Amino acid sequence: DGELVLLPAPSGNGKSTLTGAFVAAGWDYLGDEATGVRPGSLEGVGYPKRLAIGSDSRVALNLPESDSGDLDPAEINPGVNRLDGDVGPVNRVVLPTYLEGAEPSLQRLEPHEAVVELLANTLNLARAGQASLDAVCQLATSVPVDGLVHGDAHLAVAQVAAQLV
Repeated sequence: DGELVLLPAPSGNGKSTLTGAFVAAGWDYLGDEATGVRPGSLEGVGYPKRLAIGSDSRVALNLPESDSGDLDPAEINPGVNRLDGDVGPVNRVVLPTYLEGAEPSLQRLEPHEAVVELLANTLNLARAGQASLDAVCQLATSVPVDGLVHGDAHLAVAQVAAQLV
């Protein structure tokens, strides 16, 4: 519905599993591992490669076992729309933290907290320089940035979707 949600977090916090759960719920697929954000417009830039899904993620998403470490999003939802290139402005940033068995809980971050968290999860900051720093600061002050504690990807997706209504 025109909502662009980014999920930056360190490895092991369920980003790929959450992305798979979003795809299963009918969301479009922008990418896994990296998404660009243009300073000024906050335009999201998609790089839709295969999802990096491990065996635990396959179980969480009710997918068959496989020796492959990656997955085409169409294997989760055959009707998925893959977005590529400039796709529209970022509407929300959700910083997931996986905690086994936890009920999903969203908490809004203050801009200064959001900057710290976003900087910790930004690729190419040194290479992109001031433009990258500007985009991070603009995200932190212009769009909602929420911390998400979750233990079930499908419940977490429902919680995030409910906040967008």
